[in-house]
Parts: sequence; C-alpha cells; structure tokens
Amino acid sequence: MSFSVLLGPDNVYRGLGYYPVQNPLRHYSTSRREWVCEPVAHTLVLPLGETAWPEGEIDLRCPLF
Repeated sequence: MSFSVLLGPDNVYRGLGYYPVQNPLRHYSTSRREWVCEPVAHTLVLPLGETAWPEGEIDLRCPLF
C-alpha cells in the first residue's frame, strides 16, 4: 500500500500527517445503487512511502464507509 485514505475532519487528522485532496473518487453509492465518480468532502491521505499522490480520478473499487 502506498497511502492510507480516510474520510474525516482534517482538524483531527492533520496532526497525524494526513492532508486533504480534491480528486474525484470512483466508488459505489449504496444510496443510489450505482457507481459514481465525484469529489468527496473530507478526503484525506497519508503517504506510506515515497510515491506521490496521483492527479485525476481515483478508483476506490468499493463503497465509501
């Protein structure tokens, strides 16, 4: 794994090294019962290595949780 990704308030997780990103996230919407691709508020990432966070769409391949 290259990154830890979570959805949460950045004022809590920034102190742990997480930072916000604006990429559109492809995920399964359980409420709409379809795959969607859209920016999701409060998306935070933490690099776990030397890989730079990519630009563009990120496919989560799962629902948000």
